[in-house]
Amino acid sequence: MHLLTLTSGNTNDQNDPIDLNQSPAEIVFLSSADTENSLISTARKKIKNYPKLRVTNLINLSHNMSVDLYINKTLGTAKVIVARILGGKNYWPYGIEQLNELSKINNIKLILLPGDDKPDNILFQLSNVDSDTYNDLWSYFNEGGLDNTINALQYLKYIITNKDKPPLPKSILPIGIYWPNIGNIDIKDIKKRWVKNYPLVGITFYRALFQSNQTSTIDSLILSLGNEGFNSLPLYAKSFKDKKNVAIASHLFSKYNPDAIINLTGF
Repeated sequence: MHLLTLTSGNTNDQNDPIDLNQSPAEIVFLSSADTENSLISTARKKIKNYPKLRVTNLINLSHNMSVDLYINKTLGTAKVIVARILGGKNYWPYGIEQLNELSKINNIKLILLPGDDKPDNILFQLSNVDSDTYNDLWSYFNEGGLDNTINALQYLKYIITNKDKPPLPKSILPIGIYWPNIGNIDIKDIKKRWVKNYPLVGITFYRALFQSNQTSTIDSLILSLGNEGFNSLPLYAKSFKDKKNVAIASHLFSKYNPDAIINLTGF
């Protein structure tokens, strides 16, 4: 007989089962990306009168016993379960198998989405929603950003209630101009925020920060520069190696001729 050591709460040791001990909820979101889970939690705080929501990192459900405990304690009354799975079915085979069985028994909407923008027909076939619902929800997460994530949560509520369908996902450009509390902004609007005769500082950073709502450092930098007497021209891009993105960035910096450029794309 094998005796298992049961750990309560989070652990990085995937050899031990974990009892997350989360109370039941109508909507459950699972992802192995901490930034995505954090964004879901932030978006939830922006919505009033929302069904109970539980968010869990899939790493905590690596052990089969952890999956069984989570199903028994948390998923019994769920109406919608969404899992973002990077690596497909083989990444989490036991969990997918058990969720699939549970969804059939309890009539739960199960939506197994790729953890990236690459289609996975196996995950779609193992889900039990129509293709339009599946692709709409996947698009919210692929585009990212706080607004899209808020609408993704509203979409999950719509799946339950069939009321108040939110707007479709907004595309986040491969390259664009950013401003705190606004997001994507055009050059005419950002120029209205510049103070005459202040020197201009260009800022470059990756779009992924915008998509995951991890822009607090960018926001603080823009605010600090403004307080010190500098205007800012913050540019995000999916990649600054892409020829089209380089051309757009070069055009903007050539036209507005910043006195300095702060590059935040290094590692």
